[in-house]
Amino acid sequence: MNKNLNLLNWTKKQQIIGGAVTIVLIGGVTTGVVANANHQAKERKIEALKNKKIKLCKARAEKVKQL
Repeated sequence: MNKNLNLLNWTKKQQIIGGAVTIVLIGGVTTGVVANANHQAKERKIEALKNKKIKLCKARAEKVKQL
């Protein structure tokens, strides 16, 4: 086994770089998850507004038919 793969044998500089890379990766994944959730929420909101507008138009059409 390569001695550099063993975390206990890493130098202080390697540990700092490894920690920084880990933090960047975690931040990237978190950003991706949040962006995806926000996109889905926005789509649901748009869909709800469309449904509300359709219902309102149908109600107005029914009202016009009755008159």
